[in-house]
Amino acid sequence: SALQDRQEKYFKRLGGQMDTPDMALDAALQPSRNVPAPQKLDPIQATWKVATRYFWDREFQQQLMRRVPELQPGQGTPFQALWEKCQSHSLCDPWRAENICARFLEVSHLDGDVIECGTWRGGVSVMLALLCRQLGLKKKVVMVDSFEGLPAPDPTVDRFHQQGWCHAPREDVERLVALHGVGDLVEIHQGWFENTLPRLKHQAFCFAHLDGDLYQSTMDCLTHVVPKVVRGGVVVVDDYHDSGEGVKRAVDGFVAVSGETLHAGPIPQVYFRKGQTGGRPGRVSTRELKRNTPYARLVREVMHTMQRDAATVARMGRLLSVGP
Repeated sequence: SALQDRQEKYFKRLGGQMDTPDMALDAALQPSRNVPAPQKLDPIQATWKVATRYFWDREFQQQLMRRVPELQPGQGTPFQALWEKCQSHSLCDPWRAENICARFLEVSHLDGDVIECGTWRGGVSVMLALLCRQLGLKKKVVMVDSFEGLPAPDPTVDRFHQQGWCHAPREDVERLVALHGVGDLVEIHQGWFENTLPRLKHQAFCFAHLDGDLYQSTMDCLTHVVPKVVRGGVVVVDDYHDSGEGVKRAVDGFVAVSGETLHAGPIPQVYFRKGQTGGRPGRVSTRELKRNTPYARLVREVMHTMQRDAATVARMGRLLSVGP
């Protein structure tokens, strides 16, 4: 069907396997917070603005999950109960958060601690700490953040970002840690990545979540954290498919040398397993993401909703490439 065809196109576009311009898919792969909002939208910008909301609007996501309960990620796993406790302190949507949880469970038996670079208000780190406690693991969750927001972006590689974005006070994290009683499981390191990461005394990590937003911040994480990730450990990187482009450029350059295979997570995540090679250069594997049933269903529902958006289709049907 036309809907299945668009779903398949989505995964091909995500994996870098489709080069033909497609405004709807390109818009769905970009965070709306990074899309400029000019005073007067031209038709292409209007289409972009409408399409981005489907994958990035939390209220819309909640409406979808209420209408289609099968979209809820992590059903029958510890994730849902943990996420309810922490989601208000995270910028992640539930699909990204569940992927973080699943990837950690995959490597929780390996030696090494857990690290998150770019913790914001601490939701993801505390979720992982609670999971460690639930599993009886003697691992530390290392939280690294400036608590001053983003550093100054490099305009040559970081589009649309601004210094100070994603600012959250350290006190927010400390309150969440205290609320859930995980102070013995976490360490908070405050400062810019270039200064704090080289000084970390931890010798090994089994799991890393890198959320640096910018090119240099991401390179600092890849340079100082990945060498300490044990073989088979997982590194999840957020904002790879961010229209800012800096994260993607940093990750692509890194894996071009290291050789690890990139896997697509829920937009805009990617992840790789330390030492797992064999992927095609410049490509992101979507094989595992397609097996993520709630997310694959989400893609289908989003495409279906876009298809039914009469106002958009009537106005920009050719650019959207979907039928009424």
